Amino acid sequence: MGDLGICKVLEGTSDFAKTCIGTPYYMSPEIFKNKPYNHKSDIWALGCVLYEMVTLKHAFDGSSINQLASKIIKGRFPPISSRYSSHLTQLITSMLNTNPNKRPSIERILKLPFIKRHIQDFISDIANRAETSIGDGTSIIKVAALNLCENGGGGRVGGEVPEVESLRNQLSSLGMANVIAKATGNSLKEGEDDDDVTTTSSSSAAVPPSLRLQNIKEEHSSKSNIANRQPPSSVSRDPPLSSRRHREQCLAKEKSRALSREEERKKVRYKKNLNDCY
Repeated sequence: MGDLGICKVLEGTSDFAKTCIGTPYYMSPEIFKNKPYNHKSDIWALGCVLYEMVTLKHAFDGSSINQLASKIIKGRFPPISSRYSSHLTQLITSMLNTNPNKRPSIERILKLPFIKRHIQDFISDIANRAETSIGDGTSIIKVAALNLCENGGGGRVGGEVPEVESLRNQLSSLGMANVIAKATGNSLKEGEDDDDVTTTSSSSAAVPPSLRLQNIKEEHSSKSNIANRQPPSSVSRDPPLSSRRHREQCLAKEKSRALSREEERKKVRYKKNLNDCY
């Protein structure tokens, strides 16, 4: 993607767009400078949205478009309250870096320890909720996550509706299989460690040193806690067979409901088109 305001699809990470339209509050400096831009403009826009969520104010504001553009190009915004954690503040700051090459990629953001914890909590919550307590959109996320987990993080699952298949493929391409496996109580695939966030030098350079240092400290602390924790000898590390069967039954029911909803939507669209013809 490039520029949330116009949703232009880019074929590769090295592609650039030149269209200069979008929502001014969330436009990146390179757009205001009439320079080519890529998916890092989306990271800037997401940083603006995240800043707005924690402060309830625009990161950049002005009485005119010229004043707004000047503030965005300089990259100066009011500081975030100290009530929020340092890693959240550092993440927003890195996303609002005026140099697009120094902004983190979405893959890097999703591998941050505190982000992964929130993803695990979210998946764990919806995986254990009844179908009647979640909406259609959340249900699609639930089915896609369970399919990805049950299918080992790859391959197409027969009978998937397009929305589920598309989301499952996105989760797989972003390396979310092991995070979801932890959230649903499944074992990680042998030889894979979801906490291993080593990246190439180019992706590592996209995150400020202070943020990378924070990540290293959190990972070291997490591994130390795990090493010092003694699991009860009477508790099995593997989920009970009945639990696995229950998850498989839930997955089958979710897939069936998703297919039923898709068929119902097709019928409604068919009837509407038929009525329009007459």
